[in-house]
Amino acid sequence: MISLFVDQSTGRAQIRKFACLQQHQGRGYGSRLLEHAAAEAKHSGAASVLWCIARVEQAGYYEKRGLRRTGETFERAGKAYEIMERRL
Repeated sequence: MISLFVDQSTGRAQIRKFACLQQHQGRGYGSRLLEHAAAEAKHSGAASVLWCIARVEQAGYYEKRGLRRTGETFERAGKAYEIMERRL
């Protein structure tokens, strides 16, 4: 599952609620969802950047798929997060 929110005023598209059932992880479904979201954001013509809030321990997953660390980090409910982004 993935949700895509395009902010036409900033030219940025955010992915949220990105998840895959544990028993289906490692099969490429998440990678395909992420690529589809990036293609949709680019196709909309309203977005030049795709970004997300990633759990720090999952940042490597996003890096392998073209997103980069921004250095913007924060904690929420005892978990560390980092904003990651990718030019479209």
